[in-house]
Amino acid sequence: MPRQYIINIINTTVGSPFRFWVNRFVNKRHEKVKVKNNLDIEMDEETYNIFKKSQAVSTGKGTSYNMLKPNAKRRRTTK
Repeated sequence: MPRQYIINIINTTVGSPFRFWVNRFVNKRHEKVKVKNNLDIEMDEETYNIFKKSQAVSTGKGTSYNMLKPNAKRRRTTK
């Protein structure tokens, strides 16, 4: 049996305790990779405080927002 099938069965029968258990291991792995590869963002304290107090969100449409639509197709130039 494929591993994903077994995972889906366990997830369906056990539910949120299983998801919590899996997420705990995934988060540990991500933390380990982040520390090993020095992927943390460094900010000075003043910038960090401004960032935490900010309530601004980006509302602009980026270049890839259309890719999330089910009928999205990449546009090609006339060339």
